[in-house]
Amino acid sequence: MIIAECLVVQLQHHFRKQDLMRSIPTRNQVGGTCTYQMALALKDAWRFSHGETDLKRTSSDRNVFFYKRSTDIYNMGLAISLPQEIPFKTTLCTDGILNKFFGNNSMSSFTDALHWAAESIPGNTSEALMSVEKSLDDYKFDSGKKMAILNSFEELFSSGSRTSSAKFINQKIVPIICGSDSIEPDASIQLNSLNLDQPKNNATVIRTVVNQSLCAENPQPVGLGFCANILRTGENGCGQHAIAIVGKRVNKSQTEYLLKNSWGEDWCRKPSANRKLQYEQDCKVWVPEVMLANQGDKISLDWISKKSSEILCGTLTGKPWDTAMFYKVMDENGHKVYVYNSLYPEVDSVLRPKLNTLVCMSGRVRGADFEMDQVLEDSDANKERSTSGIGKLLRLANKPTK
Repeated sequence: MIIAECLVVQLQHHFRKQDLMRSIPTRNQVGGTCTYQMALALKDAWRFSHGETDLKRTSSDRNVFFYKRSTDIYNMGLAISLPQEIPFKTTLCTDGILNKFFGNNSMSSFTDALHWAAESIPGNTSEALMSVEKSLDDYKFDSGKKMAILNSFEELFSSGSRTSSAKFINQKIVPIICGSDSIEPDASIQLNSLNLDQPKNNATVIRTVVNQSLCAENPQPVGLGFCANILRTGENGCGQHAIAIVGKRVNKSQTEYLLKNSWGEDWCRKPSANRKLQYEQDCKVWVPEVMLANQGDKISLDWISKKSSEILCGTLTGKPWDTAMFYKVMDENGHKVYVYNSLYPEVDSVLRPKLNTLVCMSGRVRGADFEMDQVLEDSDANKERSTSGIGKLLRLANKPTK
């Protein structure tokens, strides 16, 4: 559902009674983990405005080391591809508990030992277990946590099963380390992600998504993927970056967005910062809408909503592929949106009987596609929601396909 436009909004001002947005720290990202940091900001904003009362329970940016080895994190090419969905699907530790164990020290040697041990091959498990035990002793883990972590590894080794280190660490080890300071995934929400590939509509799509998030009764930040060269002087190339939009205003008839960065709290005072932009005291920066709109197909947007809150309606079309079918929903203007997950047999059995009929489905935006949860009744109310909501947004953002 599209919300009416608001002219001026800053989340830290809107939430001033509890100072929610100011409680979310400005990160100083490691490597190319900007998408991960952006997702943490969105998740914490949602948590703090939907029932979390302890504003010190911020999600630690160091959780990323439980998902990737440090060599990958510091490799910009690998780390920048970290899916922004990760913080929404994994158990997270708070800043408080990780600071307790690691202080201001790097925890990469500890997490690298966990990854190495989880991926060790038969015959090397004893050495791997000794490496984990040494790391636990180095960081002075208490005997209870130490024993529980070592037992988890021994169970993994004795089972003979193979799994990704990230999956094992996040499912088995992180809950032990975090304990009561764990932040569990919220099954009631979803992260929507939209890639823009119709540059002429960029400004409209950005404003539409920002309005529905920042102008809502319980406003939320919006994730923005863009070229970071507009924030620096003398920088060539795009430099793909991710950031959180936390404000909007109309300044001298020009719409501007307030961006919360992840380069620390003093990046805007360095000589490389673009002096043509206006900065807040904590290095949040106002960027004109036109600067973002002119970035062609380099723009992407992310926002949180309640699960299955988006509806898409249109004529269901299909194209055979091997033994399956590619499904798309076509609107009255001939614009088609690909239905993600449609190749799974259980989805195919639901959609195939409805080919060439008008359908409505609930789900979420995923890149340039619509990820379906279920087919809904073809009601006038559903069609109206699709026309004014996500269907319109996808049509604006993506090029028509035949």
